[in-house]
Amino acid sequence: MPPTLVWATDAGVDWLVLRGVTPEALVRLRSLAAEDLPRTLPVFPSDVLDGDRAPAGVQPMAGRYCVGDADIRFAPRFPFVAGTAYTMVVGAGGLGDAEALKLTRPPVEGVPSTEVVAVHPSGTALPRNALRLYVEFSSAMSEGLAAGHVHLERDDTGESIPGPFSQMDPELWDPGRRRLTVLLDPARIKRGLSSHREAGYPLEQGAAVALVVERGYRDAGGRPLVAGHRHRYAVGPDVRELVDPRRWVLDVPAAGGRRPLVVGFDRPLDRALLGRCLSVAGPGGEGLGGGVAVGEGEGSWSFTPGWPWLPGPHHLRVEPVLEDLAGNSVSRVFDRDLERPEHEPRAPVSVAVLFSVGGDRPSPDGQ
Repeated sequence: MPPTLVWATDAGVDWLVLRGVTPEALVRLRSLAAEDLPRTLPVFPSDVLDGDRAPAGVQPMAGRYCVGDADIRFAPRFPFVAGTAYTMVVGAGGLGDAEALKLTRPPVEGVPSTEVVAVHPSGTALPRNALRLYVEFSSAMSEGLAAGHVHLERDDTGESIPGPFSQMDPELWDPGRRRLTVLLDPARIKRGLSSHREAGYPLEQGAAVALVVERGYRDAGGRPLVAGHRHRYAVGPDVRELVDPRRWVLDVPAAGGRRPLVVGFDRPLDRALLGRCLSVAGPGGEGLGGGVAVGEGEGSWSFTPGWPWLPGPHHLRVEPVLEDLAGNSVSRVFDRDLERPEHEPRAPVSVAVLFSVGGDRPSPDGQ
């Protein structure tokens, strides 16, 4: 019989099973090393394929193969997703004529409930050398499907931009699988690398783009999103300079109250890093507890103390790994010019910005 795909479950493991393989092919497959099997019988979510072919840079699903006496089984690193189609390319590696076999997991019942709740940067502009984007969902998502459902397109034509992202294997999720980190290909951003010389920047200055999340992206329960999502960006000039806290503007509150300290940045900063790279110390050097908030477009940050401000000197502590949208941090420029002294890396130590909380009229004291 011709090769066919079926589903099987054994000891709690879901398998994609290839049947109808000749005994000679099974003998040859058993002789291969484990790392050769994904190249010989690659498996993909069908949505990522262009016809029967994987686009450049799209890798087969990671997982384990079991070559038995009558069939070949594949179990992925991340669970199969209900309602999703998978394709195994049979015949690769000298096993005969290549053939793409497709099989869909049975869908689950239920109404879609997961949606995109935020995209960061949340503003409307990116530098041409932007490095990182984030997509946040209202509940946990499936893994292994991002490459087929998240893409960049030109805003004016709707045409997909080819190969803008770094390889999404493994995908970059927070522990709850609700925030996906999407990296633009660093090899196309860093000048001097072959990918930059051959393909250029993923983004083009002056050409607006949109980050698109398709409705067919499935959550952890296998259901599609409530709706797709599209976030438009204008593309501006490159940004290549250290993040310098001395350029920030501090709106300092008066003592005796709980009005927030508001820090205005000279450029948008990385949303995820802002959540852990800034803190406030009191007059005795002790860290202060309280609530933080990131402002519109990641252009500001505020801290509301858990108790009234005491008069005297305070410090805003800035961790050296804090980055802007182009990956420049407090301690180093991501794509630096070797001939520019101001691009020399700095020691990776925290920076302390001094400010004074006055009793009557607050004012920042600077560094």
